[in-house]
Amino acid sequence: MSRGYGTYTPGYGNLAAYKAYYSAIAAAIASALGPRTADTGQVDWATVATESAGVTRDYEIYPFGGAIQSTAPLFIRFDYKGGNTAGTHGVFVTTGTGTDGAGNLTGVTSPATVPGTMSGVPAGTRAVYAASDRDSYFTLVYDADVIGSSNTGTLAVAAVVVERTRSLAGDANGDGWVVHSWKQSTTTAALYNGAWSRTFAGPSQPSAVDFNIPFMLPNAATLNTAFVSDTAYAFPTYPYAGNKIGGASKAFLFGLGTDFPRLSETSISHYGAQMAFLPWGDVYGHPIPTLTAVSSWAPKSMMPILRWE
Repeated sequence: MSRGYGTYTPGYGNLAAYKAYYSAIAAAIASALGPRTADTGQVDWATVATESAGVTRDYEIYPFGGAIQSTAPLFIRFDYKGGNTAGTHGVFVTTGTGTDGAGNLTGVTSPATVPGTMSGVPAGTRAVYAASDRDSYFTLVYDADVIGSSNTGTLAVAAVVVERTRSLAGDANGDGWVVHSWKQSTTTAALYNGAWSRTFAGPSQPSAVDFNIPFMLPNAATLNTAFVSDTAYAFPTYPYAGNKIGGASKAFLFGLGTDFPRLSETSISHYGAQMAFLPWGDVYGHPIPTLTAVSSWAPKSMMPILRWE
C-alpha cells in the first residue's frame, strides 16, 4: 500500500501558481502510484516554462502493477489544464488498457473526467490525498479544506476513484474497471458524477458507459438520528462490468451523514480485516428516508469514504 499527501495554496493566472498547484497534486499521485510509464513528453515540473489559460499541455501516465497487469493491463493518464479564469483548470483523469509510448492511451479507454474545476480560488491552505495498492485501486482527493468543520457547501472537494472489478472473495480480476468522480461546488454539496464501467474483452462484457450508482443502501426506515452505541456503519459499493457484478469495492464505501470524522484516517472492518479509510465529509444527498421524529421523515445523506492506504 502506498499513499501521498501534500498541502498548497490554490491559485491560477500565472506560471508560479500553476506549478505550485499542480506539482503538489502530482507529487501525491506519484507517491501513491510509483514510477511513471516511459511515454515521451511527460511533464517535468522543475522545467515547466509556460502556462496558458484553457490549455491542457502537461500530462503523466502511470501503470497499475501486480501479476494481473500482464493479462489485463490498466493505465491512468493525468492531464493538467492551465487557467486564468474560474472553472477553466483542473486535473483530467483518463484510463485505458494500453499506451502507444507517445502519451496516448490505446485499447479500451474511458472518457476523460475532471474531478473538480474551481469556480473561484478557495482561501487558505488546501490538501491533496492519494492512495493505491498499485494493483487494483487508486484514490485521489484534492482541493480539500484541511481546517473546515462543515460537511457541505464551499468545503466540497474534488475526488476520483479508479478500481478493477473483483471476485466475490475481493480479489481483483480482469473483467473491467470503474471510475467514480465528484465535482467541486461553491454553493452546494459535492455532486456525484456517475460511474464509468469499462471492460477488457469478451462479448458478454460490452465496453459501455454506465451511469448507475452501484452501492447497497441500508433499510433506513427505522434509523434514528443518533446511534444507540458508538458504532457507525459504512456501506459497500460494487465495481462492475456490464451486467456482471462481483465482490464489493476495497477502495470506496459510503457512510451515513456525518458519522465519520472528516478528513481523518479511520479504521473500518471490511472483508474481515481492518482497513484504513478517509471520510472526506462532503455529502452526496440520497433520499433515503430516516425516522427523525414520530410521523416525520427527512432525507439521509450518504458520505463518500475513500481508501487511505
